[in-house]
Amino acid sequence: MRVRSLLIALACYTAISAWFHWDLLRAPGTVLPQPIGVAESMSALNWGDEQMVAATIGIVARRLLTAPTRIHDLGQCYPFPNSLSLGEPMFVDALVAAVPFALTGNPIVAKNFVTVTAPILAGITMFALILYWTGSVPAALVAGLLFGFEPSRLTDVSHPYVHGNAWSPLAFLAAHRLFARRRWRDAALLAIALALQMLESFYPALALAMVGGVYGAVLAVHHRRALPALLPKLGAVTVFLGLVGVLAFRPYFETRAAWGILQGRGSLLLLPEHFYFGGPAYLGTVLLALATIALLDRVRRGAGIVFDPRLPLLAGGALVYWFALWKIAIPLVGRVESPYLLGLQDLPGVSAVRAVSAVCTALPFVGACLAGFGLATVLRHRGPVARRTLGALVFALAAGEIFFFPRSGVGFGVRLRAIPVKPSASLLALLDTLPDGPILDFPASRFVAPATHYVLLHGFHDRPTDACHSSFPSPMRDEVNALAMRLPNSLTALKLRTLGFRAIVVHTEFASPERVTSFTRWADGDGRVATGLHPIGEADGHIVYAFGPSPPVVGLDALTLPAPVLEQPVQTLATPGQAVEFVVRNSERRFYRHPDPIRPDPVLLTWLDDQGAVRASERLTVLLPIALFPGGKQTIPVIPGTLPPAGAYTVTLRLHDAEGPVVGRQQVVVAAG
Repeated sequence: MRVRSLLIALACYTAISAWFHWDLLRAPGTVLPQPIGVAESMSALNWGDEQMVAATIGIVARRLLTAPTRIHDLGQCYPFPNSLSLGEPMFVDALVAAVPFALTGNPIVAKNFVTVTAPILAGITMFALILYWTGSVPAALVAGLLFGFEPSRLTDVSHPYVHGNAWSPLAFLAAHRLFARRRWRDAALLAIALALQMLESFYPALALAMVGGVYGAVLAVHHRRALPALLPKLGAVTVFLGLVGVLAFRPYFETRAAWGILQGRGSLLLLPEHFYFGGPAYLGTVLLALATIALLDRVRRGAGIVFDPRLPLLAGGALVYWFALWKIAIPLVGRVESPYLLGLQDLPGVSAVRAVSAVCTALPFVGACLAGFGLATVLRHRGPVARRTLGALVFALAAGEIFFFPRSGVGFGVRLRAIPVKPSASLLALLDTLPDGPILDFPASRFVAPATHYVLLHGFHDRPTDACHSSFPSPMRDEVNALAMRLPNSLTALKLRTLGFRAIVVHTEFASPERVTSFTRWADGDGRVATGLHPIGEADGHIVYAFGPSPPVVGLDALTLPAPVLEQPVQTLATPGQAVEFVVRNSERRFYRHPDPIRPDPVLLTWLDDQGAVRASERLTVLLPIALFPGGKQTIPVIPGTLPPAGAYTVTLRLHDAEGPVVGRQQVVVAAG
C-alpha cells in the first residue's frame, strides 16, 4: 500500500513539474529558465548565476564520473587552485545530473534536469515523512505539494543549492524511525540523508541543524531510556558525517586558512512584515491555515505516549524566524536581536549574502510538516469518500494559490521563460580543438555578462580558464585581469605563456571592432614572432589562437637577492596599517613561475637597526609574484602587524624562516608618534 501510494505521489508531482517546466522540457539542451517579472536590477545577476550554475553542475558531474579525486578542481579562476572552494560545491546537484550529463555531455541539460526534478524530490521525501507520521495519503500528498512546489523553490531557479533541502524530510524520517525501532538500517538512512543535505549546500544544512537540533533534543529526551542502546548507532552516524565532511570540505578550510577569504560578507536580515500576506517571505494561506489546525489539535489533545513532533517543529521554526529577523519582541522581555547579530555572523558561510534568506527555507519545511498534520486532523474521522474528496479539494486550493494567485506574495503565480543559450555547433567544434591546458578568455572583464558567458563555454570544453564568477572572487583575479587588459602586447603575452596559458579565445561580441583588429594584426605579426602565437580557427564571432611551447621556468629560488641593499627610495611609515613595499626580482636568465599550488608563502619580516641588530620580526604569509621575465621585477606590499620604535631600519623579507633566502629588502623610516 505504501509503495503504491509513493508511486501515485511520484506520478502526481512529476506531472505538475512537467507542466510548470514545459518550455524547458521542449528544448532541454538549448535553453535555460528565468522567472518572469523579476526586478530588472536583479535579472542580469540572476541570469549570470544561472549560466555559472549550469557550467559548475556540468563540470562537477564530469569529475564525479571520470576523476572524483579532482572534484574541487573546477578549472575556473585560473591559476587559483581548487577554485570550487570559492563558491557552492553543488555535489548533490551534480550527482542528480550525472546520468543526463553522461548521456549528452551538455551542462545545459544537466542544469535543466536539476531544475525539473528539484520539486519532485522535495515533494516525494515530504510525502514519505508525513505518510509515516500520520498514515494519511491525502495529507501527505498536500504536504509534499506545499513543500516541493513552494514558490521560492520554483522561481529562484538560479540558486538550486539555496533551496536544496529535499533531504531534510528524509533525515527527520530516519531519525524518528531510529529512535523508535533502534535498527542499523535506520541509522544508515539517517547518515545518508544528513550527508546528502550537508553536501548539497551549507545553507540548507544550517537550516536543518537549527530545526533538527531542537527536534533531535526533544526526541532524545522522549526516548532517553533507549539512549545507551542507540549510542553506537549515533556514534557511527557522527563518524561517517565527519569523514564525509573532511573529504568534501577540506579544500574550503585550506582556502580560508591560506587566503583569509570565504568570510566577511554581510547578509540581509528580514522584517516581520516580510512574512505578512503579500510579502516576500509569506508561506501561503492554505499552509498557514492547516498548520494552525495542527497546533490547535496538539494543544487540545495534549501529550501522549507516542512522540508527537508538532511542538518541537514549531520551536525549531521559531528559532529560524528569530535568526532571520533583526529583532523580535518577547513578552515581558522586550526586543531581542537576532542570533546572527549576536555573533553567528562570524561562523564560516553565515556571512554570505544569501545566508539568512536561505536559512528561511526551513520555514516552508516546518509549515508543510504542520500542514500535513492539520489536514490529517480534518480527515481523521471522515469516511473514505469524504477523505478523498476533501483531500482533493485542499490539494486544488493549495495548487491554485501556488500557481495562480500572485497576491499571496512574491513567487506565487510566477511563470518561467526559456532563454536560448546553447553555443552554436560550429563554436563547440572549434573549442574542441583547443590544446590541453589553460585558456585566456579575451577581453578580460569583471562585468557579469562576459564572465558568465566565458564560464558557460568552460562547462563545455573543460579547459582551465581565467574566467571567474563565484561567491568569492579569486585573490589573483586583479593581477590576471591586469595582464589581459594590456593585450595586445608581446611582453604581456610572454608572461601569460609563462604562467601556463596555452591558448587565447577572442570573443568579438565583447570587444570593439578596433580592438579586435588591433589584436589580430598583433597576433599575426609580433605575437607570432615573440610567443609563437598562431590561429587555430574562427567560429560564431570567436577567434582562437594557440601559444607556442612554454619556455623552461625557474621557481622561488630565482627570487633570492644578492647581499647588497638594492637602490630604492627610502620609505616612511607614519601610521599602523601602512605597507612596506618590497621590489622582488627574478635574478635568473630564465622565466620565473610560482610553483603550484599558487598560494601565499610563509615569510619572515625582520627589522634591522643601523648596527645590524634585529629589533623586531614576525611571521606572515605573502603572495609572491606568480610570473616574471628574466630580470623582471614586481612590487609586493607587505603590511606589518606591529611597528618597531621610531627610527631608521633595513627591513628584510625572508622566505620561510630566519634561515631562508632574502627575497626583499627595503630601507624604512618609522616616524615618531
